[in-house]
Amino acid sequence: MPYSNATKQAFADALRKLLEQKPFAKISVSHICEECGMNRKSFYYHFKDIYDLMEYRMEREMKRVMEETMSQPDPEKALAQLYMYIMENQKHIRALSESAQFMALRRQMGEKVYQYFYNHLERIGMFKKLTMPEAAMAVQIIIFSVMGVAFDAPFKDEADVKERVATFMSVIRKCIGCDPMQVR
Repeated sequence: MPYSNATKQAFADALRKLLEQKPFAKISVSHICEECGMNRKSFYYHFKDIYDLMEYRMEREMKRVMEETMSQPDPEKALAQLYMYIMENQKHIRALSESAQFMALRRQMGEKVYQYFYNHLERIGMFKKLTMPEAAMAVQIIIFSVMGVAFDAPFKDEADVKERVATFMSVIRKCIGCDPMQVR
């Protein structure tokens, strides 16, 4: 169904463009259809409502971003890249947060970040002195921190992202007593 995917993407692109111009609450299905040159019947064939479209768009984007960021060998760069994406899309994420699916997307993202950090910390030997439940809890605490900073405190600019990442990594280094970037 390449045509269907192209149509869905056209609606998603139209929504993204409209979000640059006005708040989500002021965007209607008619605005989206007009922006991409398609009709309402086509819209409702693919999506049940605007929230469904927003979820589709953000789910696809988050999947892409998570694949890119979680392939980074350096956690500091991965975190900075993830936070930059979130900063650049704060309007869109805020609009999505009104959706019932937002928590599911946030949970999926958290699971990917959890697995990334768990694998990295295990690879550098961070868990040698911890039991499996302790290691899992340590990573869970890190992930709650990462996700809380990402979604609950808007970023101002790139400098703010860099400062928060540097501060986060500094706290982690101090808490664990070593540099999580160095393999032992």
